[in-house]
Amino acid sequence: MSKNKKDTKFKIFLDKAKKIIPDLAKVGGKLATGNYLGAISEVGEILTGKADANKNDEKVNALLYEFELSKIEFALEEQKIYLDDKADAR
Repeated sequence: MSKNKKDTKFKIFLDKAKKIIPDLAKVGGKLATGNYLGAISEVGEILTGKADANKNDEKVNALLYEFELSKIEFALEEQKIYLDDKADAR
């Protein structure tokens, strides 16, 4: 059985990050339509922009650091979900 989209590590990270950077809420639309890699990319762009604009904000910089460490894992996780869903459809 494939994992529920709501349980992904990326979704958990996004929910946490939205509390610090509300602009990230708009990325949820990409997730809802299945554009996971687009959502991951957009989160990276928003976080990088916020970190550049707020170099002394430790929370924003910590989020960016966590994201950079995890973004490959997020992409692999979403690819696995896609492949599992495709296999389940057969």
